[in-house]
Amino acid sequence: TQPQELFEDPHLQATGGLAPMTLPDGREARTVLLPLTLDGHRPGVRLNPPRLGEHTHALLAELGYSEDAIAALVSSHPAASQ
Repeated sequence: TQPQELFEDPHLQATGGLAPMTLPDGREARTVLLPLTLDGHRPGVRLNPPRLGEHTHALLAELGYSEDAIAALVSSHPAASQ
């Protein structure tokens, strides 16, 4: 089975194994959910994928980068930020 064939799988479709999600560019897509249920419900998509650079500042700050170092990385383009 190829990964793209999962979206046509009758079992996944019948059991709610596919969920809609919004891509960073606004397009809608489907994703395969985890093959488990909690209290009889299949967990869905909790968060859509982040936009490029959406969490750059927070991640670099958490890693110990200073505000000046983060600004330098973003302005010289090794890191993206939004």
